[in-house]
Amino acid sequence: MPSPEAQPTHGLLGDRDLRRLLLPLLLVLAGAVVGSFQGAAGAVLVLIGFAWIAARSLRWALPLYIIFSPFTAGLLVHHHHIALSDAMAIIMALVLLGKYRGEGISGWWERFFPRAFRGPVVLLLAIAVISLVHAESHSVAVIKILELVEFFVVVVAVAAELGTEAKAWWPTLLGLFGLTTYLALDGLEQFLLGIGPHSFEVFVGHVRAFGPFGQPNVFGSFMAQTLPLAIALYLFGPRGRYKPWLLVVIILDAFSVWSSISRGAWVSDIAAIGLMGIFVGVTRGQKALAPYAAYGVLLPMVLFGAVDLLGHVDLSHTFLADQLRGRTAVQRLLSITSTTEYDTQQRFLIWGAALRAIRAHWPTGVGMGEFTLWIRHHMPAGLIGVPPHAHDMYLELGADTGVVGIVAIIWLQYRWIVASVRAVLGRVGQLDAFPYAMALGSLGVFTAFIIQNWVDYMVDHGVIVPLLLAMGFIAALTAAHARPAPHE
Repeated sequence: MPSPEAQPTHGLLGDRDLRRLLLPLLLVLAGAVVGSFQGAAGAVLVLIGFAWIAARSLRWALPLYIIFSPFTAGLLVHHHHIALSDAMAIIMALVLLGKYRGEGISGWWERFFPRAFRGPVVLLLAIAVISLVHAESHSVAVIKILELVEFFVVVVAVAAELGTEAKAWWPTLLGLFGLTTYLALDGLEQFLLGIGPHSFEVFVGHVRAFGPFGQPNVFGSFMAQTLPLAIALYLFGPRGRYKPWLLVVIILDAFSVWSSISRGAWVSDIAAIGLMGIFVGVTRGQKALAPYAAYGVLLPMVLFGAVDLLGHVDLSHTFLADQLRGRTAVQRLLSITSTTEYDTQQRFLIWGAALRAIRAHWPTGVGMGEFTLWIRHHMPAGLIGVPPHAHDMYLELGADTGVVGIVAIIWLQYRWIVASVRAVLGRVGQLDAFPYAMALGSLGVFTAFIIQNWVDYMVDHGVIVPLLLAMGFIAALTAAHARPAPHE
């Protein structure tokens, strides 16, 4: 059973936890406002309020972490920037440690390393630490290792703490889809009105939507991961007054995936929604396929058409363009299979460099998060600039941590898919509406993340949040099934 704090009543005003947290929530809000003109003071106020909230209810702390995660606001400590979400993760970890201090090390081990993903996560962290042997900058490597701990240990543990009940998860989902709505509207403005850097320009008078992430591929990845979860909850989740809003989220989300003009995000969602459709047909029958196809296939196709048509119209000026010019979204989609694309050629050069790094440092890698430092000294001819990563999860971790890092991430991804498929098929027991929808959506999240990371590396703040929530839910569901019945 979930802990008592994970069992609220429905509705904002009826939630006892929320009523007790109004003062610290106001403090967080005040800190966010102050931070807009006095960063350090605002950050301190936010963290004081957050610590107050976390001490009383991790269930309400997690959505705040989600909301702050895409933004760079934070504190400068000893010349190192600590984002607010980083500090929030530290606070949540301390609260969870205190909550289960009576269980000792074995209890902490069970909480922070859920059984469903324990083996590959421990292996990934161990090889990341070993990679310090050849790290050019130990500070960079340590920061990246701490990020792995924040994501795959702390946030997953806090999410798993919510259990599998809908009433425990709705504040977190409110935070996730509230953030999604804000990001989508931000991206919509950027795309339609051409608000953004020259390098993001597409079509005529438009830019690729990028939100606060600063990069369209990252924006597209967040939206691509969130969309399967929104569709699953809308179609198969429990009834409620939130349904119309969730439909709005789906529309904005799908439009955002297309308007990011990220081919990796496009393919990842096509794969995720296609795979989910197979399991919907197997578990819910042919009758469920029609509404699923309407919202998962037909609606995104209509929105893709809207993005393509808007590409012919210049909305960034006071008049409509009288000529059709610029490359269309259809042409961009068809370019997926082209090896002559300029950006594709650049990625080939980056991938080749990553392979050389793996061959040269196959036992331990060049240091966690240090492929970018390595390639500075080994720039291939024709590469126009230093890439932020290897543009492939397997090559990035292989270059950073050696071949064992590749084994660890493949093992972890295997566990994601197996655990979520088992849940969707009912192998962990008969699921009610909410856990079924969450398990189905989690399968989609995992698939989208895996597919896009063939051509990107999206282990970063904000963008990885949907994946971590999916991991936490599946870990909780697996643990609930493994737990012996009361009469045993």
